Amino acid sequence: MFGLFNKQKGKPGLLGVSFVDGELALAHMAPGYSGLELRLCQMLEATSLQAAGATLGTVVRREGLEQTRCNFMLARDDYNLLLIEAPPVEADELASAAKWKIKDMIDRPLEQVAVAVFPVPATAYRGQRQMLYVVAADRKRVQQRVDLVTDAGLQLEAIDIPELALLNLSRHCLDDSEGLAMLDLRQGGGLINLSRDGDVYLTRHLNTRISKEMMGTPQWDSVRERLVLEIRRTLDYYESQMGQTRISRLVLSPGGNPTETLVTQLNEAMGVSVEMMNLEREFSAEGSLPGSLQYSCALAIGASLRPLGVAA
Repeated sequence: MFGLFNKQKGKPGLLGVSFVDGELALAHMAPGYSGLELRLCQMLEATSLQAAGATLGTVVRREGLEQTRCNFMLARDDYNLLLIEAPPVEADELASAAKWKIKDMIDRPLEQVAVAVFPVPATAYRGQRQMLYVVAADRKRVQQRVDLVTDAGLQLEAIDIPELALLNLSRHCLDDSEGLAMLDLRQGGGLINLSRDGDVYLTRHLNTRISKEMMGTPQWDSVRERLVLEIRRTLDYYESQMGQTRISRLVLSPGGNPTETLVTQLNEAMGVSVEMMNLEREFSAEGSLPGSLQYSCALAIGASLRPLGVAA
C-alpha cells in the first residue's frame, strides 16, 4: 500500500510485522531450495508502541536481520477503507485524485491523511464504472510506524493493511479461480475477503466478535447465528448485487479462535464447503507452528508474502 520499494540490503525475503492488542507478531519469509521458507515466526508481548519498537529492535539484532526489508501492517483502527468509483485519471494519479474524492467521507483534514489505493477488477461490478478501494490513514500514525521500523534497523518496504495480508495468504496457499471466501476471526471482530484469480472483489469487516472461551457459554448459539448471518449477507451481496457466480468455498485463517468445532458448525449452517487453513502444510518452517502461533502470526505471515512492486 504505502510503498517505498527500496533495494534489498539485508537478508533475502521480507519480514512481516504487526502490532495489535499488545501482541507483536513477526514472520520472516524468504526463498529456499524447495520454495518459500518461513525462517522466523514469533509472537511477543509489548505494552505500547514504544515497547513494541524496542522489542522489534532486539529481535532484529539477535537474528541478524539488520536492513532486511519489512512490511508493517496497520491495525484495523488505524485506517478507513472506502469503496468509490475510480476517478477517470491515469494510474499514477489515482491516489491523489481519490484523496480529493473522499474528503467529505473522512473526519479529518486532508493534510492529516495518507492515502493509498487498490483497484477492484473491472468485472466485479457488472454494468457499473470501475470501482476502487481507498485506504485513508492518519498520517501521524503512519509516520510512527515508519519510525518504529527504521529505528529497529529494518528497511521499510511498505505499510500495509490486514485485507491485503489476508489476500496474500489466499494467493499463495489456495485456489480461488472459481471464487473464494476467506474469513479471519479475531476478538475485535472479523474480516472477510471474497477473491477470484488473486484479486479482491469484495472485502468487509464483520461486527461479530468471537473468542474460544465464548464457545462454551449459553450465548454462543446467538453469537454463531449473528456470524452466519453476516457471512450470508456478504455472499448474497456478491452474488445478487455484484452479479457474480456463487461462491461455494469458505476458508478460515488458521489456529486460535476458529476451532475445528466452529468449522463443523459453519459447514452445517452455511451450505458451502468450510475448511481451516493450516500453514504447516504450506511452508517449510524452522520449528513447529502450533495453532495458537499460526493464529497470532497469520496476518504477519500474510504481510511477509507481499508481492514486490504493488502500486501505492
